[in-house]
Amino acid sequence: MIQNIDSTDYAASTANVVYEYAPLAGGQAAGEVTAPEGACIGLVTDVGEVDDKSFNQAAWTGVETAGAQFGAEVDYVETQAAKDYATNIGLFADSGCDIIVTVGFALGEATAVAAAEYPDVDFIGVDQFQGEPVDGVAGLIFPEDQSGFLAGALAASLSTSGTIAAVLGTDIIPPVVAFGEGYLNGAKWVNPDIEVIKTYHPGGLDVAFTDPEWGATTARQALDQGADVVFGAGGKTGNGAIIEVAGEPGAFCIGVDVDQWGSVPEAQPCLVSSAMKSIAEGVVHLIGESLRGNMPSGNHVGAADLAPFHDHADSVPDSVKDMLVQLKADLDAGVVPTCVWVTDAPGCPDAAPVYPDEIAYDFGVTEDTIRVGALADLSGVFAGLVIQIVDAQSAYWDKVNAEGGIGGKMVEFVVEDNAYDVTTHLEKYELMRDEDNGVVTLSQSTGSPHTAAIAEMLVEDGLSAIPLSWYSGWPDPAFGQNVFESYSNYCYESINGIDFLNEYMQTEMGIANPTLGLVTFPGEYGQDGAAGVKIAAEALGIEIVYDGEATFIPGADQTPVISGLAESGADMVWTTVTPSGMAELVGGAAAVGYLPMWSGNVPSFDYRLLGTAVGPILDTNFIASTYTATWNSDGIPGLDEMKAWMLEHSPDLPVSDAYIVGWTEAMAAHAALDQAARNGDMTRQGVIDAYNQVTVDYKGLAPNQSWGGDLDDVVVRESFMYDVVLDEYDDGATIAEGGGTGTVLLRGPFVSDITLAQEYTGACFAAAG
Repeated sequence: MIQNIDSTDYAASTANVVYEYAPLAGGQAAGEVTAPEGACIGLVTDVGEVDDKSFNQAAWTGVETAGAQFGAEVDYVETQAAKDYATNIGLFADSGCDIIVTVGFALGEATAVAAAEYPDVDFIGVDQFQGEPVDGVAGLIFPEDQSGFLAGALAASLSTSGTIAAVLGTDIIPPVVAFGEGYLNGAKWVNPDIEVIKTYHPGGLDVAFTDPEWGATTARQALDQGADVVFGAGGKTGNGAIIEVAGEPGAFCIGVDVDQWGSVPEAQPCLVSSAMKSIAEGVVHLIGESLRGNMPSGNHVGAADLAPFHDHADSVPDSVKDMLVQLKADLDAGVVPTCVWVTDAPGCPDAAPVYPDEIAYDFGVTEDTIRVGALADLSGVFAGLVIQIVDAQSAYWDKVNAEGGIGGKMVEFVVEDNAYDVTTHLEKYELMRDEDNGVVTLSQSTGSPHTAAIAEMLVEDGLSAIPLSWYSGWPDPAFGQNVFESYSNYCYESINGIDFLNEYMQTEMGIANPTLGLVTFPGEYGQDGAAGVKIAAEALGIEIVYDGEATFIPGADQTPVISGLAESGADMVWTTVTPSGMAELVGGAAAVGYLPMWSGNVPSFDYRLLGTAVGPILDTNFIASTYTATWNSDGIPGLDEMKAWMLEHSPDLPVSDAYIVGWTEAMAAHAALDQAARNGDMTRQGVIDAYNQVTVDYKGLAPNQSWGGDLDDVVVRESFMYDVVLDEYDDGATIAEGGGTGTVLLRGPFVSDITLAQEYTGACFAAAG
C-alpha cells in the first residue's frame, strides 16, 4: 500500500522502473490488439472537472484514444471531493470494468486499496509513484523536474526584467513541487542572478487545482512586481494565471502538462511553450499493455519536454533554441542535474566542495587556520545594532567550523572595536593588515567614513573588506576597488523608499500631493541617502519643504531640527541618522504635536525602539526601509536555517533583525573564501579574485549579490518596506522563547522605476576634496 509518500521516496522513482516507453507515433498500437467484447475502461479524475484543459483532460484523451484504437467502451467520473476517491473507483470496478485509470498523486492510496480488493482489474495510476511495486497497479510517472527545468531555462532566457514567476498548485503534491523547483533551478542555471517569484496555492486538494481566480490574482501580483515570464502549473489554477498574463503586453507565459496552445487558446497571446508530460501517450501505451496481458506492476516513466513555440517562434533566438535542445539531451543523459530531489549531486548547490590537494596562501591563512577580521562598532553610536551583527557572524563561523571548515581549515574570527571613530578604525586596521598576525579578509568594516579611510590602504595591502555601510561609492573601482558591498546602497534605498512613501501617502492616507522633510548626517552615510531622496523628489514632483541634509550632528541639540520640521509641516520625513537620533526626532516632534509619516535609511531604525516611549508613535507613523528580510518574515529558507542554528548555538540571545545582516555578511565572505580554496589560491589576492567570481545566494534573506562584471549590471537596486506593528513586537524575547521584532512586509524586494532608470557610473554623493 502507498502511504505518506514523501519527496525522498519520490526522488528514488527510477529505482524500480519496470518499463520506460517512448511517445507513440500516431496509430502505432492500432491493430496489434483488440479489446474483448464488452470491455470497459473507466477513468476517475482527481478533484475537478475532466475538461480542465490540462492534467485530467490529457489522461481522458488517452483513454478515449485507447478506446477507439482497441475497441473498448470508455467512461469517466469527476471527483468532487477527496473523500469520494474510493467510491468512484468502486463504481467502475463493481460494474465490471477491466481497466481503471485514476488520475493524480492523491489517488495513490485509494488505488492501491482497490487493487487488492479487485485483483482481476488492471489499474493505471497517473502521477502515482510506488515505493514498492503494487500488484495490479502500473504507476505512470514523469520527470517533471526536467520539464520544469527546461521551462525555467526558457523563461530566464526570454526575461528582460530579470524577474520571472511561477504560479503553482499545492506543494503537498510531489509532481507540482518538481515542476516548481525544477523551474527555479533551470532559471538559475541560465542566470544565477534572476529573481524567481514562486508561489504555491495555500489551500488543500479540494481547491488547489480548481482556483483560477487565485491563479489570476497571483499572476497579476507577480507582473506588478516586474515579472515578465510566468509559468502556470496547477490545473485550472495555473490556467487562470496564464490567461491573466495574456492581457499583459510584452509578457510571456508557459503552460503545463500538455501543449496548452490548443487547450487554452485564450493564453495564446503570451503562450511561448508548455512544460509537457506525455500523459495521453502513456495512458494509451499502458492500456495496450494491459490488453495484451503483460502489464507489470511498478513505475513506468513517461516522456517530458517543452511544447513547440507556435506563433512565438520568432521571439525565441536561435541560440536559445539550440541551448534548449542540448540541455534536454544533457538532462536525459544525467550530465546536468535538476537538483530537485537530489540536491547534493555534483553541480548542485549542496554538493560537497572539491578542493585541490595543494592550496596556496600567504597572509592570514595557515595550514589549518583562516583568520577573518571585523572592525566593528562595539562601543559607539551604533553599538546596539553592531554587537548583534557581530553575534550573528560569530555564530555563522562556528557553524562553518562545525561542518568541517573551508578546505579543511578552521575559521578564526578576529573582532576589534572601532568605537565608530575614524582614528580608532585606522589604528585597529594596522592589526588586521599585519602580515604575521593579520587576516586574509575583513568580513566587516563598520562605518562609511571609516571604511573610506582605509579604502586605498586595502588596495595597497591586497586586502579585501565587506563594509557595514551602504555607501553608493563602494561598487566604483576608482573608489572602493577592494571593498565588496552588500545589498543596495543608501542612495537607491532612498529612491525606492520615497517612491513607496509617496504612493502610500496618496493611496492609504488620502494626501494627493504629500510634502517631504529630510534630516541626515553629514558625510557619505547621510548625504548619500539625501542624494537619493532628492533624485526621487525631482522625478516625482515632490516638494521638499524642509531640507535638513547634513544638519543632524550626534550629541548636539536637535531642537532647531525638530522645530524646523514642525514648522514646515512636511507630510513625510526621511531620515539618515542613528536609532537614538530617530527616537529623539520622533519623540521631540510628537511633543510639539507634529506627527508626520517617518521613514529612513538603514540603520536609522532599530526594532527595540518599539519598547521605548516612542513605540506607540512608531506603530502608527513609521514605515521601515531595509535591505534584507526581517526576523518576522515567513517562507525564507535562509532565515529558517539561520534561526535553527542560532537556537542551538545562542538560545539566550534576544530575537533581532540585525542578525540577518551579520549572517549575510558572513555568507558573502564564506562564498569568496570557499571559491578561493576551490581555486587553490587562498592568498589575499586569491580571495579578491574569488569575490569577483562568485554570486552569493542569500537564500531569500536578501537579493543575491555579485561583484564581477559590468557595474550597472551587478549593482543591487532592490530594498524592502515594512510596516512597524507594536502588537508584533515581543520586548526582550529570546531566541529560545520565540517572539517578533514588530515588522510586517508591505513590499519587497522591490525596485522603483526611478532607481531602475539610474545608470550606475559612481557614487550619488562624493565628499569635497
